[in-house]
Amino acid sequence: MTPEEKAMMDYTITHFQEIARQNRFPENGDIPHEREQCAVCHPEKIARDPFLVYLEIITQSIKARRPQLNEELIQTINSGLEAAGETYRISMASVLSGEPQAMAAWAQWGREAVATGLGLISIHSSSSLDFDPDDEDITRHFGKVVESSVNEIMEYQRQSRQAGATD
Repeated sequence: MTPEEKAMMDYTITHFQEIARQNRFPENGDIPHEREQCAVCHPEKIARDPFLVYLEIITQSIKARRPQLNEELIQTINSGLEAAGETYRISMASVLSGEPQAMAAWAQWGREAVATGLGLISIHSSSSLDFDPDDEDITRHFGKVVESSVNEIMEYQRQSRQAGATD
């Protein structure tokens, strides 16, 4: 990545992290910013597949919005399970002990967060691209990268919990 591309990615990630912290993703297209420096508005300025550009922005934004494995996140995951008609619920203890069902529910939350984020930045500008991580072509070409991003989010949340627990 050239210094210009890195500066553009850094600017865009910082911009979207702030939007995420403020929980303003649904209105992200209305928030003023430097459009010429925005990798979502101009993914063609980065010598990387646009999906990977967007995925990196969303991954970092999710980490800013939900930085820690905490009871609030557990409740959010359980709300999603309930909405999906699932009968089981997870707990902090089940996640911390690595219970497979709890880990699968957490990972599913991460995949859904990535999909939601990608959907929301598709409305960012008239030049924004629309990506669905469950699309067959995306899954075939980038499925492992999406899974790696979900794992990155989960590990970040776990480490943030551990850091907070020792403070």
